[in-house]
Amino acid sequence: MDFPKILAECGADTLVFFTDGSRVDENFYYFTGLSKTAQVTGTVIITKSGPVVITNRLESEIFKCRKIVIQKRAEAELAMKKNNGKTIGVDFTSITYSRLLRFKKILNGRKIVDVSKKMESIRSVKTPREIKNIKEACSISEELIENISGLVSKSGTEKELAAEIEYAAKRAAEGVSFPPIVAAGKNSAVPHHIPGAAKLKGVLLVDFGVVFNGYSSDITRVFYAGRPDDATKNIYKTVYRAQQASIREIMAGAKVCDVHNAANKILESDLKHKLIHSIGHGLGIAIHEFPPFGENSKNVLAKDMVITVEPGYYKKGWGGIRIEDDVLVREKAVLLSTAPSSLTEI
Repeated sequence: MDFPKILAECGADTLVFFTDGSRVDENFYYFTGLSKTAQVTGTVIITKSGPVVITNRLESEIFKCRKIVIQKRAEAELAMKKNNGKTIGVDFTSITYSRLLRFKKILNGRKIVDVSKKMESIRSVKTPREIKNIKEACSISEELIENISGLVSKSGTEKELAAEIEYAAKRAAEGVSFPPIVAAGKNSAVPHHIPGAAKLKGVLLVDFGVVFNGYSSDITRVFYAGRPDDATKNIYKTVYRAQQASIREIMAGAKVCDVHNAANKILESDLKHKLIHSIGHGLGIAIHEFPPFGENSKNVLAKDMVITVEPGYYKKGWGGIRIEDDVLVREKAVLLSTAPSSLTEI
């Protein structure tokens, strides 16, 4: 990493990010190289020469970068004062108000600035190492979902299938990147349905991802438990065409609103249905990263961003179909995962 460049972009002499067992700050994991699945308590200070972690004796061996091992709070406060500059960047969206007040008190007289937006932008463009990790997470996800019939055979309900997916993800990677969405039948009309006791019949929507070396995948596949009618098959094909239209719009310099509206145009024309959520989002350490999408968004795609593309059709009382893949932004879209073009029967 080019630490002087990052500091210059943030307008700060040093950056400070905190994390503990109950709160994950992606910036902490971004700079330390530690996976977000390792819940630790620590502080990282970003200087021109690299990161410095303030940690405790229990976790000090986990970190490979420069570290300061402390036993008392006073030692931590001294390390803060000694290693920070005059202008210090902090992510206000990831720090509690009480911690921010305590931080300001420790560094009384120094300027504290919010770098949350700057860090969102910096992290949105992936390094080769990050891209490699996301690719592997996608590969593991696709291998796992190829065995959907085997997982379904062990499951009677949505909740049981979600548990099987979590177990498989833990065996193959570091676990799931978020609690899996498993929605059967009419429940698939709810985009963020919570898996319950519903039997696995009819439309079966599965939205999940895994974590590999701290980086996430996020894909959605739709299956049919039984034999689907022609109407269901055609809806799937239309949603797939909408996704492909959006993917064709993806390239460095493209407006995200054009990616969103390409899918909307097909859904509105063929299904009289408009997207009820954005077409996608950035992906990386966090599941939802910059840039956000929308029909009026002014955000622009940059080379080496990784994004999701996930059009969906939802009808209460019938169900829903959402198809989601992960895409690397280059001169044109590079698919990191690939959904089938027709509905899969299981």
